[in-house]
Amino acid sequence: MESTPSPRRGAPHYALLGFGLLGPAGLWAMGRWTDPESGGLGTHQQLGLEPCSFEAYLDVPCPGCGVTTSVAHFADGAPLASLATQPLGTLLGLLALAAPLFVLARHLQGADLERDRVQAPWRWILAGSAAVVLGSWVYKLAIH
Repeated sequence: MESTPSPRRGAPHYALLGFGLLGPAGLWAMGRWTDPESGGLGTHQQLGLEPCSFEAYLDVPCPGCGVTTSVAHFADGAPLASLATQPLGTLLGLLALAAPLFVLARHLQGADLERDRVQAPWRWILAGSAAVVLGSWVYKLAIH
């Protein structure tokens, strides 16, 4: 991504900057307000969400099963428990820590985060994200 300074960065730039800087606060909140379930599933119910109907009907975890528990482990400073529970949650925890560094560096370089967002290689990002979700789901199915 180019780092050519933008003549004027608008509200979308500052919204993305603020959102990116909030990653660690989200992790702190998860660590503060949830206790990871020992079975690797169900932590999301502490946030007022319903049990996973996919898992309830099919007795098979959905692709997102265990992510909240994994993030809660990560937020509690237990990255290995996070990884063992659901690798996708560990990746999200790492992204939450890396995002502030990335957005702040781009901001200080004079880049426009909105331009970065528009010019990002979304096809590759989505393909990679789908591969990570699928791989994490296969792992979750294997340990279920």
